[in-house]
Amino acid sequence: MNIDHEIHILLIEDSATDALLIDRVLEDVAEFKYHVVRTESMAEGVARARTAHFDVVILDLGLPDAKGGLDTFRKFQQLVPDMPVLVLTGLDDNSVGLLSIQHGAQDYLLKKDIRASELSRAIRYAIERHRVAVELRASEERFQLAVRGATAGLWDWNPQTGAMYFSPHFKAIMGYGENDLPNEASVHQEAIHPEDIDRVTACLTAHLEHKNAYDVEYRIRTMSGEYRWVQSRGQALWNNSGQPYRMVGWIIDVTERKLAEEAQRDSRERAADALQQTQADMARLNRVLMLGEMAASIAHEVKQPVSAVVMHATAGLRWLDAQPPELEEARQSLNHILKQGNRVVEVVGHVRSLVKQEPPREDPVDVNEAIVEVLALINAELQRNSVRLQTRLSANLPPVLGDRVKMQQVIVNLVMNASEAMSAVSDRQRELTIVSERSDSNDVIVEVWDTGSGLPPGSTEQLFRSFYTTKPNGMGMGLSISRSIVEAHGGRLWATPREPHGTVFRFTLPIESNVAQ
Repeated sequence: MNIDHEIHILLIEDSATDALLIDRVLEDVAEFKYHVVRTESMAEGVARARTAHFDVVILDLGLPDAKGGLDTFRKFQQLVPDMPVLVLTGLDDNSVGLLSIQHGAQDYLLKKDIRASELSRAIRYAIERHRVAVELRASEERFQLAVRGATAGLWDWNPQTGAMYFSPHFKAIMGYGENDLPNEASVHQEAIHPEDIDRVTACLTAHLEHKNAYDVEYRIRTMSGEYRWVQSRGQALWNNSGQPYRMVGWIIDVTERKLAEEAQRDSRERAADALQQTQADMARLNRVLMLGEMAASIAHEVKQPVSAVVMHATAGLRWLDAQPPELEEARQSLNHILKQGNRVVEVVGHVRSLVKQEPPREDPVDVNEAIVEVLALINAELQRNSVRLQTRLSANLPPVLGDRVKMQQVIVNLVMNASEAMSAVSDRQRELTIVSERSDSNDVIVEVWDTGSGLPPGSTEQLFRSFYTTKPNGMGMGLSISRSIVEAHGGRLWATPREPHGTVFRFTLPIESNVAQ
């Protein structure tokens, strides 16, 4: 990380000798300019931190007006919560420093071992990690605002415990305030109209036991005692034993449409009005579906580049901690972090384009080059998971026409899925093979092979449905998005079992000359 501005450092240290030591160490730092403000007590340090801008705080854990140790850091963090802090200890025991990191400190330094390189790295890393954390928190807040602003009421149910989350708009549909309705499945079930409960239960049972679509309309009692018509859709997630462990969905108030349908039977004139209202409701329903899919897509797709940022930041720290520091390798890690940060912006734009069903960009793309770039970004993750990588990329492949970033999204999804599919494999080599070649139909075909546990029986098409997943913590959006991207390029994405172990994912892309014709 290059710092092109003066770093403002707040040093909270009561010992003049130790403060002088820090000043002398900082004099040997050449990576950035700095300005130090020193205070000698917790109270004075808190006051300065609240009234002036500082990029980082170096906090001594042995201040006279604090209890000492971890309590000193926790007190400062409570009083000044949004500030990157490096803790400074004179103890030889690393445990206090490690506990401080667990509670939110960016790093810790032992007074007797401080060196310019170590202090410089700690300051730069603290500032950068704090910046990333602030941006991630802002992204999460935007996602929550999107959920709150949706016209659908979202719900999230645990069939095993009965716990159920209702979004604020779900509660509003039922006439409740945000804190008025308990998060329990029984609350919703008891509010369903007695004439509708059997039909709703049958639809839910068919979905959980036979994986039929869950799409049902019923009346629900509001806080005022009035019944409103709602439409509810949802998707369950099943574990490897076939037991549902989570179900997510939404309801939308369709009372107006239902009333219009009833009025249609009474008069032709009212029937025309009812039809117009129904069409308006359906158009609004489609917009809600798009919004829900976009929110889930952003949560899934942004996770990968953010994970890459963390991975390369960790690698960069290792290079900088080497003796001597491997600056070129560290610089490469930082370049990867910058590239992934830009990719987050691009992915959000592409997800928006995907939801709007806009056509992809049409540029000539070298598929092999796109694959190599992806592998350069995630090879460290594969090594960490003990995955042996092989590539069989045909030379002189003709270019395909399309959006390079979207194609790389597909490759990343398939490679990461393959790696995760092999995470539990311990009795054989974890091998991931990527193949590219020209197919008999004059397309470019890309294949991703793994040696994982393979596909559940009959799941080759379910894999590509939104919210379908076989992973306990998965969202079930990656393969659905990947297929949409490939099909938008005029290609096809499918999966087949691989003998004796694993799965093969294949996708085709028309070569540029075919598209032009």
